[in-house]
Amino acid sequence: MKPPLLPKRIHYGDIFMNRKDQVNRRSLCMGMAVAPFALSAVFSASAQGRFPTVVIPFVPGGATDIFGRLYANALGGEGSEKYIVENRGGAGGAIGLAHVASAVPDGRTVLYTYGNLSIALPLTVKDAPDILRDFEPVIRTIVTQGLIVTAANSPMRSFADLLKMAKAEPGKVTFGDYGELTLAHLMRAAGIDLMRVPYKGGVPAMVDVISGQVDIYAGSAAQLAPQVKGGKLRVLAVTSEERVLDFPDVPTVREVFPGYRALNYQGVFVRKGTPPAVIDALYKQSLAAITKPHFQQQAAAQYAAVKPMNPAEFKKFMEADAVDIAAAIKLAPK
Repeated sequence: MKPPLLPKRIHYGDIFMNRKDQVNRRSLCMGMAVAPFALSAVFSASAQGRFPTVVIPFVPGGATDIFGRLYANALGGEGSEKYIVENRGGAGGAIGLAHVASAVPDGRTVLYTYGNLSIALPLTVKDAPDILRDFEPVIRTIVTQGLIVTAANSPMRSFADLLKMAKAEPGKVTFGDYGELTLAHLMRAAGIDLMRVPYKGGVPAMVDVISGQVDIYAGSAAQLAPQVKGGKLRVLAVTSEERVLDFPDVPTVREVFPGYRALNYQGVFVRKGTPPAVIDALYKQSLAAITKPHFQQQAAAQYAAVKPMNPAEFKKFMEADAVDIAAAIKLAPK
């Protein structure tokens, strides 16, 4: 049977504990990224013979994939082991997290993902792993800039147009979503109702916005800016704290709604129970990798800033972020 043109449209409130994304759990897109690894001194002998792996819980081409591969390539020094980069997308990232949560806790299978998206998973996807309960944070790597976009030929030409349409016809404006809560924060701040269209990842959502099948999408500037510059998308607003240099005339959401908050940040995690010595060694190696000038320049070119936190700082930061995210989900219009 031919699939429908659009995924089933549901209101944002329908996501709560009832979401059943249809995913093919056997599908796996693997890419090889050669990167050094120098933690053999703290790994058990049983771990030897297995390639260290960075698991990215989203499909290729999105911001997590872009920065996860930069991280894998930057990690370590010459003469070490190769990294295998695995994309295990689906269920808003839950499949990839579940894979790492069931891995051997020896630090050789690490998770690279958005911290804020992972915090939201247990609140939005039934039986999803809990990033604060089932994992140990290793390091916060970057903070990304984000955009709200629409198709280049959309009647919405500005952020004001989006707000006007959403208020005039509650629930009619559609947005592509894969578990990213930027627009939930917007609904909370602006008191508007949008119609959610679920996706397995940001790239398929972006493609449907370009074609006009979905009205808007919020994602990273790394993913969306090339499509804007190519004339396929139009930027309506910036979701990060400061305006994006490439789009100086586009306002931030916070300029209109000072109480708006949606910080997108990425980091590295390992399974709960990983020995502290392994976490500490991986943190130090990761810190050396992401603070190299070359990595910082690559991050800046992809609209991100390197802002590391150590494991304790990162955990405390995420615990505070979880309070804001829960409030955004709870108060988002149904």
